[in-house]
Amino acid sequence: MPKDETQYEESFVDDTVDDLVNEVFEENFDDVFEETLLPNGEHELIILSMKMKAGKKHPERRMIAVTFEATQEETASEIRDFVLFENASLGDTIKTANRFKTKRMNFYIAFNIDTSSGMSQAVCDESIGNTGFAILNTDDDPKYGKQNRVREYSAGK
Repeated sequence: MPKDETQYEESFVDDTVDDLVNEVFEENFDDVFEETLLPNGEHELIILSMKMKAGKKHPERRMIAVTFEATQEETASEIRDFVLFENASLGDTIKTANRFKTKRMNFYIAFNIDTSSGMSQAVCDESIGNTGFAILNTDDDPKYGKQNRVREYSAGK
């Protein structure tokens, strides 16, 4: 399940720095765990965040940056994916454009995302919390270490 962000929203309106200086917080780290990777294969995921973005290297490259969490494994690390839009001015070939479109189409179907009025940040915002299935692989990235990657989106088991 997605983490309930509202659990962190508390009102500190009446607190001042002076009030907090002498406060003691009890610490307990007995329940700390190392996040795990999911095994390769098909998993049900929930969308935690979804944003329309421009590429860092090529700002004219549009993409959807998605962060997922596994619905069945509470200790699994979050999974991130970038769903790209084709752009002929960046040299995308017909095959590349087709791969990008196929991945987007399968993503929309797998996570029941309604793009009938086009794709926008509003559609992204409405899709947070949607669940769907993806086939994951484990990747050992030299910069980020071991992590799960989306190999493809699926209609489920």
